[in-house]
Amino acid sequence: MSELLKVFEGGIAQINAGRIDELLEGFHRDGRMVMPGGEELSWENLGDLYRMMTVAYPDMRWEILRSIEAGQTLIVELRFHGTQTGPLYLPTGPLPPTGRRVTYRTCEVIDYRDGKVALWHAYFDQVAIITQLGLMT
Repeated sequence: MSELLKVFEGGIAQINAGRIDELLEGFHRDGRMVMPGGEELSWENLGDLYRMMTVAYPDMRWEILRSIEAGQTLIVELRFHGTQTGPLYLPTGPLPPTGRRVTYRTCEVIDYRDGKVALWHAYFDQVAIITQLGLMT
């Protein structure tokens, strides 16, 4: 197993355990995450996102399906599982708990610098998520 994948697996374990402050230690303070719509999240915003997700989906689990590494870039396919039993904050406002189970796949392209995340692009099907939450048929 590559060193970058070991680092990433550690981060997934931290997310799954709700240890967001520990997760953020693996990011450069000037690092950012780019969401599917192009929105860029700063280091601080990323922490807020994952804290919100641990409240919205307290049973969430990320599962690594496969990975490819090239230099200091890691490409990872993941599967997310979680039940929305807490409020989920959307751009349109908070969504009260639905009790619905959500499962989706995502592809992450992560650039590392000195063993920490410098840039993270996330690609996932937003329509699949809102459909599973009952917001769209």
